Amino acid sequence: MYTIQPNYDGMLAAYLDEISAAQDEESRQEAEALQLEKEYRSAIIREWAEVSIRDGEENYDLNDQATWEMAA
Repeated sequence: MYTIQPNYDGMLAAYLDEISAAQDEESRQEAEALQLEKEYRSAIIREWAEVSIRDGEENYDLNDQATWEMAA
C-alpha cells in the first residue's frame, strides 16, 4: 500500500518565496515614499524661494523654513 507524503520542501519554499515577495514590496513602498517625500519637499522649497524673491526677501532662510520633524 502506498501513502502520499506531503511535499514539505515545496511548501516551505513557497512560503519563503511569499515572505520574500512581501518584504520586497515593503522595501519598494518605503523607497517610493522617500522619493515622494523628497519631491514634495523640493516643490515646497522652490515655492518658498519664488515667494521670497517676489517679496524681495533676499535673506529668506529656506533651511529654517524647510526643517521637517520626522515622526517616530
